[in-house]
Amino acid sequence: MKDFRLQYIQYFLLILFFVGCEKNTEIEPTSNSLIGNWINPQTTDSMVTYSKSNDLVENDYGITFHSDGTLIERKISGWCATPPISYSDFEGTWEKTDSLISILVDYWGGIASYQWKMINIEDDRLVIYKIKEETNFKSGKLKNLSGLDGCGWIIELDNESKLEPINLDAFDLELEENKEIILKYNSKPDLGSYCMVGQVVEIEEIIGVHMLSCDQGVIISPEEFNNAPKDPLSITEMTITGDCLNIKFSASGCDGNTWIVKLIDSGNVAESYPCQRTLRLSLDNKEECLAVPGKEISFDISDLQIVGNDKVILHVSGQEILYEY
Repeated sequence: MKDFRLQYIQYFLLILFFVGCEKNTEIEPTSNSLIGNWINPQTTDSMVTYSKSNDLVENDYGITFHSDGTLIERKISGWCATPPISYSDFEGTWEKTDSLISILVDYWGGIASYQWKMINIEDDRLVIYKIKEETNFKSGKLKNLSGLDGCGWIIELDNESKLEPINLDAFDLELEENKEIILKYNSKPDLGSYCMVGQVVEIEEIIGVHMLSCDQGVIISPEEFNNAPKDPLSITEMTITGDCLNIKFSASGCDGNTWIVKLIDSGNVAESYPCQRTLRLSLDNKEECLAVPGKEISFDISDLQIVGNDKVILHVSGQEILYEY
């Protein structure tokens, strides 16, 4: 009798095991499950829940995913959000990789870039987490003006205005005539232009194109800050592109090919607003020529970011630059 009861209990537990597993099995949402109209967004922090609908609602937000990778986003048609509010349909594209949804869509001021993480999707309900939503992107084409004095590669926007980028070479971008790109940039009105065909800008981001990595990393070491070589040098320019600090400098020597250069942080953070860090460009120079060659080296300064802050002032060998991140 005991054996029978034991077998019964084992059989019952086995059934519970399989039923439990069946209930907890998650099915990876497919791209096809996104196809359709999603309306009535309910937002909590960065989490948004949409309801599925047969049609988009007139004069209200909604988004439609098509199976061919295109989409329609119905949203406010202008910058003014005071009543009466008018809505327009804006075209865009989307793609899904695992649970990440990447969206490029027009809006009244240019192009917007969204990254959403799909949390859950059912027949009539979609839950996403907004990882990133950025605006102010523009579309344009590369143009080679190298044949003109002081010119090189420029960008011609869709409205035919022209940009002269100062950091195009910082991106892993194959330069081709009329190559279409989508970019975000910052104007540099304080910088002059030899080409003088357009606005001087610094590119912040090119959709789908990675920035090239920096040449070296930064060293955080009080000991090296005090004891590393201190051969004379002169910093002529410092700029920041992404997380790369670009330093142009010169020193006496032959061609600089044997120089050993390090960027060293003292490890100390001055508590102010913004916070401040002190660094030194260390040069070990054994060259004995009388020339004064120049060099440019970029350093990855992402390790200098301070938790809870979005900027820090960097003091580098007597010069100063603001690092925003």
